[in-house]
Formats: sequence, C-alpha cells, structure tokens
Amino acid sequence: MRFLSPDKLEWLKKLKARDISGVVVFGDVHGNITQETVESLTLRWDTVRTSQHELAWLNWRTRLSDFVGRNDVKTEVIDWAKQEGAGVLARFVTGEGGVGKTRLAAEIADELRKEGWAAGFVNLRSPGAYFANKSGTLILIDYPEELREGVRALLENLSRVETKHRIRLLFLSRRGWDIWEQEIARADGAITYFDREPVELQLLAGDAPYKAFQSAQQRLADKKKIKPNVITEDSFDEWLGTADIHQRPLFIAAAAIHSVLHPDVSVVTLSGPEVIDALVGREHARLADEGVAVGLNSEALPRLASFAAIRGDLSGADLTNLAQMTELDLGLPPPNEVVDAVRNSGRLENDVFPAPTPDILAAALVVTVFGRVPARAPDWLWTAISDDVAGGLERLGRLTHDTEIVLGLHAHRLSNWLVSAFEGHPARCLHAVPFVSEAILPVGLMPLDVAVWKTLADVVDDDVQKSARLTNLSVARASVGDNAGALEAIREAVEICRRLAAASPARYEPDLAGSLNNLSNGLSAVGDAPAALEASREAVEIFRRLAAASPARYEPELASSLNNLSIRLSEGGDAPAALEAIREAVEIRRRLAEASPTRYGQDLASSLNSLSNRLVAVGDAPAALEAIRETLELYRRLAAASPARYEPNLAVSLNN
Repeated sequence: MRFLSPDKLEWLKKLKARDISGVVVFGDVHGNITQETVESLTLRWDTVRTSQHELAWLNWRTRLSDFVGRNDVKTEVIDWAKQEGAGVLARFVTGEGGVGKTRLAAEIADELRKEGWAAGFVNLRSPGAYFANKSGTLILIDYPEELREGVRALLENLSRVETKHRIRLLFLSRRGWDIWEQEIARADGAITYFDREPVELQLLAGDAPYKAFQSAQQRLADKKKIKPNVITEDSFDEWLGTADIHQRPLFIAAAAIHSVLHPDVSVVTLSGPEVIDALVGREHARLADEGVAVGLNSEALPRLASFAAIRGDLSGADLTNLAQMTELDLGLPPPNEVVDAVRNSGRLENDVFPAPTPDILAAALVVTVFGRVPARAPDWLWTAISDDVAGGLERLGRLTHDTEIVLGLHAHRLSNWLVSAFEGHPARCLHAVPFVSEAILPVGLMPLDVAVWKTLADVVDDDVQKSARLTNLSVARASVGDNAGALEAIREAVEICRRLAAASPARYEPDLAGSLNNLSNGLSAVGDAPAALEASREAVEIFRRLAAASPARYEPELASSLNNLSIRLSEGGDAPAALEAIREAVEIRRRLAEASPTRYGQDLASSLNSLSNRLVAVGDAPAALEAIRETLELYRRLAAASPARYEPNLAVSLNN
C-alpha cells in the first residue's frame, strides 16, 4: 500500500472535488494509475424486496432491522477513527458469526461518509487503487483470515505510507487479538499502529433484541402488505432466554422473517436452529424450482450455491470448469451451456454466482445439500477448495463451527467429510500443512489435523521427517482427546530420534530431548506417572548438557524442560525436588527476561506462578505470596498490552 499525493498525480489536479488528497494503492497495481482506474471504497446498501430469495433479506445491506444496541460501540469506534495526531491506525472488530460485525462497520462507514470521509470495503484479493480524502479514509476488510497474503502485504507496506491525513483500517474477524497479534508481529513495525484492544461485539441485551425483532418484522410485513403476527415482549423475552444464540442479531432477524412467512406458527415455540433450518429448507426448494424452470437438474443450483459457500463467488469460468468435471456428478449441463442456463435462472449477479450469506445459513445449506449425497461430499469439498486450500479451509473452519457448534447439525458433519477428503491423499495433505501447522485451529478442523499428519507419517521414509510428522500427529491426537493414540505416535517419534541421536548426537540430541518432553506429557495424560517422570528427567539431562556448551541456544529449552520436570515431580509427590526444579527454571527465565522482556516475560510469569504453587506445597506461605505477587505484576503489564491474550492468566494469578 502506498499513498500518492496530488503533486505526484497530475490528473488529480483536474478533479473538482476539493477534499481529494490522494490515492491509496493496495498490492502491485500494474500499468499507469489514471482517473479511470481509481475506484471508490464500496459501501452498497440494498432494500428489502419481496422478489428476493429469503436469505437475501438477512444480508446486512438490506438493513432489515433497526440498528439498535450498538450505538455506544459505534460512537467509540468513530471517536477512535477521528482522533488527531496519527497518520495510520488499525483495529479489529471481533465476535462470533451473526453478531453484527459487518453491519456495525458499514454503519460507521456510512456515518463518516456524511462527514466527508472516504469509507467502505476493499477486496484484498485483487490489487486496486482507491480514493482517499483529506477528512479521513476508513478502509474495511471483511474476513481477513481468508486473505492472509493480502493482509501481510498490506501490513508490510503500511509503514511506507507518509501522510498527515487520517487513514484508518478496521479488520472484521471472528478471531481474537491473541491470534492476530502473532500474525501482525511478523510484519516489521505493524504492531505500532494497531490498537491492541479489539472491539469485541457481545450479544444484544436489554430492550434492543425486541426492538430489532419488531422493526424487522414490521418492515418485511409492510413490503408483503400483510399484518404481522403480534409477539408480545414477554413471550419474546422468554424465547430469547432459552439460548444465547437467540441474542445474536442474525437469529433475531431470522425469527422475524419466519414469523412473517409462517404467521400460523408462533416463532417463539421454535429454537434458533429450527428457524434457520426452515429458512434453509425454503431456500433449497426455491433453488431447485428455479433450476427446473430453466431445464436444469433440480439439484444443480443448490449444489452450485453450496460450492459458492465454500469457495466464494463462482465466475463463469468456475461454472464451466465444474461442468467439465463430469466425474463429480453435479448434474450440470454441458460446459458450453452451463453459464447461459444459470444466467436464465436469474441467479447470476454481474456474471458471477454469489456466495450465499450470512455464513450460518450458508453452512446449514451446505450440510443440507451435500448431506443428500454424503458419499460424494468429500470429493465435492476438495474440489471446492483445491485452488485455494488455505482460504478454503479457513472458510470451512467457520462453516464447521456454525453447523456443529452453533446449530448442532451432527447428522452429516462437515468435519467428517473433510477428513475423508484428505485421509489417504498425501498430495492433498501437503497442501494443508501450512494451515494445520497453526498454533490454534478451529474446533471443527482438529480431526482434519489428525488425518493430515497420520497420512503424511504413513508415506514418508526419511526418519527426520517421519519423527517430525509423528510429533505433530501426537499433538493433533491429544487435541481431540485421543491420549492413547497421542502416546503411541510420540513413542514412535522418540524411538526414531533415539536412533538418530545415537548416530549423530550433535545434530539430533535436541530433537530427542524435545520428543522426550512430549513423551512425558503423553505418559502423564494416560496416568503413567513414573514413566512420565523418567522421560522428563532424561530430557532435562540432555538439555542441561547442551545448554552448558551453548547457553544462548539451549537455555530456553532447559528452562522449559525443568518446568515440565517440576510438574512431574509434584505429581509424584516429591515436593522438595519439584521446588528445586522450578527454582532453577525461574532463575534461567529471569535472566532471559531481563535481556528480552517481550520474548520471555510470559515464560517467567508462568514459572513464577508454578514456583508459588510449589512453595505452598512445602509450607512456605510468605515466599509463595512473594512469587505470586511478582507473577501478578508481570501479567498486569502483559494484559495491559494484550488483554484478550493475558487477562485469563491474570485472573488465575489473582485467584492464586
């Protein structure tokens, strides 16, 4: 991204709008930048039309319900955006699906536009040049987790922006700051212009839910020229209290739509998932009818909508490619006819088949459609993401969460189909490695993590790679609760590392020690405390020898293994030895933290917390209090900089 001032763009001088100050450029824009090639940030509102399919009414653009319960947050973000004295500032808006992140951002952009700002959404998938205004520029990035390369390039280039005018970025994400902080830290200098405290949207509360329901119900009833079914506030509040998800704006709007479409059924007798399921059923039937009306297979349009939900908007080329894959049995017409047939159905918008929204309904639609032919679902899933595996898995992470956690649709679980799509396919698994190697995966993708590493561990002959893959498999199995399987994998990894270290100690002893630490954890998880202690002692012994020869390189690992040993000794009832081990770990980590507080401060706090517990175990209450007070001091500093990540640790320390 770079900021081009008017004196560098001659044609800007000819523009009549006096508030234009330059152009914001994203990515590598090839060719000359001219007035014709510069765009405005997009902010498109829509109106509710009875001719639309029902899911379209739930899109934020329709403003189906009044904007209620979020005005304080809106004011807070606008005040943040309008602050003086900083050229570029960035912030995250986080929250679960259906909680209203995009609607909030759009309302903020709309308000700032009235004050002369350039404000709206930008697509980081493709490079572009956009107008920036002197009053200010607000750039909205939706689903940044799907656009990691674009976000990374944006963050790396922001440091080159030189302007006194305000440029503000809002990233709308389900992922919290604790995840994004690591990504942002990789871009040099980016952390300096981010507000470390994201705007975390909560559920609607007070009288806001009923106001939102009434406004959506009345607006839609007016469009359909009918009298809405009266739902009293008491009965609505009772429905609201039956499940937390009912307090998300999406479910409130869905309930309003259902009450208008089915006036004979009291919506307060249905659960949120039942309301969504009913709307998805109507959408599926409508897609089928529209397809049949133009000579398509009844499942053709529902399947295309499901592909779009996973892949993103489908272009004409995408439709043609899918039609060519006759082995998928999608029920599409020949490649040379498919685009015209879909166009005749009325489903194309600007020559693309749009992805269904919102996410929660799109997720339910995928489960409904793919669940009709579950044997085909794994290959359909792979085909949908094969061109962009990382982005596709990111979307599927959201969809699996929405179907399995939010809606509870377990009959045809997306996560199981996804496992089948990768299991036994090494080439596919290699494409997934960068994604599943993330520290934290969505719950719905944890079984995929196991399938990827199991498949890859089974096909590799190189001992070094096999050991690494078995270690990853062990961690993946532990994350899904398979402690026995995790132990089996790490035992094999340790066996390989032991052979390698025997042949080349200098090269492979660090790997052996690391594997022994993991083995200790695995043995502890299945209740074999003596063997866990033995493995931990051996790991410490190796790291102590390595740290003596190379302190800078191996002291952090030695401290970690001592921390682990202290836990094992404590589990075995040897309180004095456990205290001795954790004291040594604290001593090392204190030295490291003094040299590099940012990198090792958290480790020191963790060890001090353990030290306090060990001191309590031996009856030294004053020293335990002193250790926990130091822990608190460290976590207070860490939590001040990153509340989402460190406040839980702070809370535990306060409890101790």
